[in-house]
Parts: sequence; C-alpha cells; structure tokens
Amino acid sequence: MITVIHGDDTLSSRNFLNELKLSFIRLDSTSEDISEITQVLEGSMLFGGSENVLIENLFSKKSKNLPDIVKLINQTGVNVYIYDLREVSKANLAKFPKVKSEIFKLPQNLFSFLDGILPQNYRSLDLFGKALKTSEVEILLFMMVRQFRLMIGIASGAKIDEVVRLAPWQRSRLERQAQLFGLEKLKEAYKKLYQIDLKSKSGLLSMPLKPTIDIWLSNL
Repeated sequence: MITVIHGDDTLSSRNFLNELKLSFIRLDSTSEDISEITQVLEGSMLFGGSENVLIENLFSKKSKNLPDIVKLINQTGVNVYIYDLREVSKANLAKFPKVKSEIFKLPQNLFSFLDGILPQNYRSLDLFGKALKTSEVEILLFMMVRQFRLMIGIASGAKIDEVVRLAPWQRSRLERQAQLFGLEKLKEAYKKLYQIDLKSKSGLLSMPLKPTIDIWLSNL
C-alpha cells in the first residue's frame, strides 16, 4: 500500500501520522546513494519485522534519484508512507498507479490573517477573529511565529533552509510585508510574540491566549 500524507497543515498531518501508531523504517530520499532504499523496498533489509516505510519530503526536496525511487516504491511489497510538508501535485500522485492521498490544508482565512498582520492595521483584529472560526488559537500562534521568523530571515538576508524553500510568490509576499515593518520592528515584534508563545506553553500567561494576541496585534 502506498499512502501520501501531505499539505501545509503540518500539525494535523503529523498528528495523523502519530495516530497511525506504526513502527516505521525511515529512509532518506535526498541521499545520492539509494542502496539502502533499494534493499529496504526490495524486502532484503527489514528491521524488527516492520513492513512500514516512511519517506519524508520525496517531492519537495526534488531528489536526483526520484524516478528510480518511484519505480522501487511501485514494485515493493511493503507499506510505503510518503510524508511531505507541501501539497503533492496531481502529476506526482499519478506516478503511483495505486495510491491513497491524505491531504491536510490550512484554511484560506488563516493566510488572509497572516498577510494582514501589518503595522497599525487594526483590521488585523477582525481577520484574527475570522481565522479563529476555522483554526485553533494555538495553531494561529504557531503560524504567526513562523511568519515573523520568515520575514526576519528575508529582511536580514539569512540563508536559512526554511526561507530558501519558499516558492517565488510566497517570498514576494513576505518581502512586501517585511518592508512595511523594517528589520528592527520585526525583531521587536517577534521577541514579544516569542515570549507569548513560551508563556502559553508554560502556562504562565496572565490572561487567556486570545486577548493576549489581541493586545499584541493592537500594539504593532
């Protein structure tokens, strides 16, 4: 069986993967040497009796050996789970004649909210309220932290992997958003947001998370 678990809602997809409660043999699709992948998928190197194989980011990291790995996956008798942080295209899914697709997408109003986080933009509070209708406040906070981390990476010119992997249209939108803040204001806002995240996880917030974020947004 071939199962592709993919999409930008990584929290939900990871939870789904964990809830399977399976023991996996994890394989690295980016290695130039695919001898281990070949041995495992041909069934000659299975450890502990496990017949479940997990391959992460097979498509998003564009392995040089992709055609060979796909061929091996289609020929194997073991259960293969492909986990990708991005949505796998229909063309790539079609490379497997028999495949189960489990896609986890973040709601569009979440991205509208993230894009609307701007200095002195009081509409962001309204966008935050709309995003809460479809996403948990903890997920929104996680995505806010990520958004600011990416903007700081772009504004500072840091060569971090998370920024390098961005699609051109994503980078362009983040560049425009970052320019409206400026690097110093981004760092200041991120520091406060990080403290909110840390205190929330530690149970040290002086008030519930939603009004705490409301205040943070109002003070941008």
